Amino acid sequence: MLESDDCKFFMVGELPREYWRTYSTLARSVLMRVARAIAVIGGARLEIYVETPYFGRGKSCLAGRS
Repeated sequence: MLESDDCKFFMVGELPREYWRTYSTLARSVLMRVARAIAVIGGARLEIYVETPYFGRGKSCLAGRS
């Protein structure tokens, strides 16, 4: 997980809003902005998606394979 300010780096690869995802939590639904990125791990290049909530701040940026 990354700080929200670090997620600004990924905004250049942000997908259009129709591709954003919504997750249901116990408290409420959370709309997540989604960006494409490349992660280099041990010489392997993996295409990943980076997600961060549309509303709010804090440690809430997720990166993972889809």
